[in-house]
Amino acid sequence: MDDFPAGIADDPGWIHLASVGGAIGQNDQLAVNYDQAGPIASGGLFLDIDALLNMTFTCVDDDNGECKAVDWVIETDPSIIDQVSQLLGEATFDHLVFSIKAGNGFILYDFDFIDIFAQELSDYPASSLNFNTPYKLSGSLNTGDFLNPNGNSAQAISHLNVWARDPSDPSITRINEPSTFGIFILAVLGVISARLARKNPQIS
Repeated sequence: MDDFPAGIADDPGWIHLASVGGAIGQNDQLAVNYDQAGPIASGGLFLDIDALLNMTFTCVDDDNGECKAVDWVIETDPSIIDQVSQLLGEATFDHLVFSIKAGNGFILYDFDFIDIFAQELSDYPASSLNFNTPYKLSGSLNTGDFLNPNGNSAQAISHLNVWARDPSDPSITRINEPSTFGIFILAVLGVISARLARKNPQIS
């Protein structure tokens, strides 16, 4: 426990990073509406998520302006780590989640960092992936599993949200180096990229 009241940004739980959607815009990109994190205390520091992460979702399959498949990229700017540390301190995150709704269907793509890291270290003990290198995660998703009532066509994405989780269970093994949100997310995304080749991710 800590000295901060319940409900503020340092408490364990899900942090909403961004919502994605709306009309297909310039260069076939969907609008990304970033959320805020903070404050750590009343009247304290807020941090706009778009100052930490840059996300792009490009529609690659649309039907009359409705998107059925996207290519996505998540990357960050490590230059703002000092600001992030002021806000989140030694926060660590054990999940990254995409929540997607199409028609009456709903699905979560849950990237479990603890399992991914454990599997990576087990399979590749000499892996060069580390927490001090900035990585970029990219991939693709589609609504091929969300068919219309006739079962002959995929339905369009109606809602897409991006979340990260700060674990609440103290028994969870945390990865505490480095302590800043920005570098941690970068490293996590890099490991996810390496482990999810079947989902067409790319790392650079």
